[in-house]
Amino acid sequence: MRKSLRFPTPEEMRAIERAARRARAEAVARLLAAAGRQLKELIVRGATVLADKVRRADAAPRYGS
Repeated sequence: MRKSLRFPTPEEMRAIERAARRARAEAVARLLAAAGRQLKELIVRGATVLADKVRRADAAPRYGS
């Protein structure tokens, strides 16, 4: 017995596309919110101040300064 394929109607396709767009937008919003929380934590911990004080390993040594 062979089953026939049923293709979605144009209305169903639009609904599927809308749902996919909504899901993608929500995922991006969650990602941005998580990044914002991490950035806030870095600022609170003072990582930006510490980064200025740490000398690069490949920097030339400073003599007399």
